[in-house]
Amino acid sequence: MILSVLGHLVFFLFLLAGFFGLLFGLPGTWMIFGATLVYAWVTDFAQVSGGLLLLFGLLTVAGEVVEYVFGIAGARRFGSSNRGILFSILGGFAGAIAGAPLFFGFGAILGALVGAFLGAVLIELFTYGPAEWKKAVRSGWGNFLGRIAGVITKMAIAIGMIVWIAATVFT
Repeated sequence: MILSVLGHLVFFLFLLAGFFGLLFGLPGTWMIFGATLVYAWVTDFAQVSGGLLLLFGLLTVAGEVVEYVFGIAGARRFGSSNRGILFSILGGFAGAIAGAPLFFGFGAILGALVGAFLGAVLIELFTYGPAEWKKAVRSGWGNFLGRIAGVITKMAIAIGMIVWIAATVFT
């Protein structure tokens, strides 16, 4: 009985870690999927079906794809070049790493967003020259907005996964 309660508590904590991992720029949907897969395996698939695991796998991949597609769509809508998009992604990664130690880890989100903006702006300035600074800032803004839309969508997917698996396991 105590092992069962402890196991469920650990599972729930891993689900929460997956959600909060998203806030720190970590692959939270993958963490949620992995925790669900391990839970299903440990419990001999008593509560979690193969179909649900397949669905969660698809949602996990969809979350990753949507995050990048929204980022690219936002960038394109605001006139970003291919180089601007690439350096926005690289800047986002660098910003997340640089910002991770700040604000109890929440700096990773801010760092990723600022890094995406600066990555796009700097490469567009380098490519088109300082005279085109408005175009560069517009490109950075599009990358920033697209990235926010992607993160929000991915978080919504993660919340849906957590609610679904919690309703399945804890009822």
